[in-house]
Amino acid sequence: MSQGGTLNRGIFPPGSVIETVTGNTGGPVGPNGANNIFIIGSGNINVAGNPATFTETITLVGTTNHAVQVGNAGGSLTSLTVGTNGQVLLGSTGANPVFANLTSSDNSITFTTGPGSLGLTVTGGTTVGKTITGDTGGALSPTAGNWNIVGTAAQGISSSGAGSTLTFTIANATTTQKGVVALATNAEAIAGTDTTKAITSDDLKAKLGTQTNHSLLVGAGTSAAITALGVATNGQLPIGSTGADPVLATLTAGTGIAITNGAGSISVATSGSIATTYNEDSGSATPALGILNIVGLAGRNITTSGATNVVSIAVSGTTNHSIQLGNSNGSLTSLGVATNGQLPIGSTGADPVLATLTAGTGISITNGAGSITIASSGTFTLNYTNVTTSPYVVLTTDDYLSVDTSAIAITIQLPNAPSTGRSFVIKDRTGAAFTRNITVTTVGGAVNIDGATTYTMNTNFAAINVLFNGTSYEVY
Repeated sequence: MSQGGTLNRGIFPPGSVIETVTGNTGGPVGPNGANNIFIIGSGNINVAGNPATFTETITLVGTTNHAVQVGNAGGSLTSLTVGTNGQVLLGSTGANPVFANLTSSDNSITFTTGPGSLGLTVTGGTTVGKTITGDTGGALSPTAGNWNIVGTAAQGISSSGAGSTLTFTIANATTTQKGVVALATNAEAIAGTDTTKAITSDDLKAKLGTQTNHSLLVGAGTSAAITALGVATNGQLPIGSTGADPVLATLTAGTGIAITNGAGSISVATSGSIATTYNEDSGSATPALGILNIVGLAGRNITTSGATNVVSIAVSGTTNHSIQLGNSNGSLTSLGVATNGQLPIGSTGADPVLATLTAGTGISITNGAGSITIASSGTFTLNYTNVTTSPYVVLTTDDYLSVDTSAIAITIQLPNAPSTGRSFVIKDRTGAAFTRNITVTTVGGAVNIDGATTYTMNTNFAAINVLFNGTSYEVY
């Protein structure tokens, strides 16, 4: 309902004149012929004039106390139903909004209403978690609305919170701590120097090198891949080669030995027949029923004992550390325990005697445990000759012949007629005389050496002294 009103000059104090009134739209409005301008409300607007106070009061009418107002197509207001405690205004497409209570579809939220207030509390339901469930241990409920999410030190896991963010940290793995670890490259695995990264099967493949079925493996140093030696045939063995990889080869049978190679087997046997009769120093023995008795003679200091397939022959009835002497009974006699430097010195027709050497003029003797040091109280010098060629003819100026047999066997030719008492020293300096003998003779083989025209040195590092006695040489 609208109400009209008038604006009359007569209500303003003298001298005050209103010529026009301008609204939001439509332009200025002047007074009519009676000098009135009408101000009229529309819809929910009411205009009331008071001549006594010279005022026009514009008020809103037609509303409900506490009601929310909504506009309408007629340019007026409509009061919505007054909302109760906790209700909120919810829109409705193409229609006026309405007051309604909020609801939880799964009852996970509880709403607490009050005058001008609405409280929301999470209480459960199917979409909001009330518990947390791990791999084991069952469901966990919050305490006072809080879950403590912590790592396990033994597993290298820790957690830290800042603001609304929870960060998990995993420690680096060590030999004593579980955690995360980087993977080594093939080159690092082959070098074998890294101590922090993990090795994968591909790394092991690189370190082990190219594999050949049934092949033996050979190391190539700590910083290189392992190499394959090769596939061994029946009976082959890896045989060492100094400074190089071993070589696959079969055993070589020597005299009297037969070798039979098989798949994973080597049979080594004698190529002759096995003796059925054993010839001894006197007489012979033949096994009886496969048994051969080996016994010592009573009173002869010999005893025997057997275990499994071994027969042990031992000397009995002797004194610890004592030199043993033979006797006419075929047994042993203890000579006695020698003190430092004592030697068994022969006595014609009797047992030798333990005694120390007696130092003569110009000689000093020092006795020790297992040693005798004989020294000259004066000094003398031998002429040293390095012998590397063969044959070598000894000169009258030679004294000490140092023979090098590392490459060839060497023949030493002594002079046929040096001065009586003349002596020479011959020494295998390089220790190869066993393989390449030193043959000692005289020029043309005219003079004997210990009853023979030649004397052979075939022991590594051997040394001899030869002395000319006027007609022949003696070795001492």
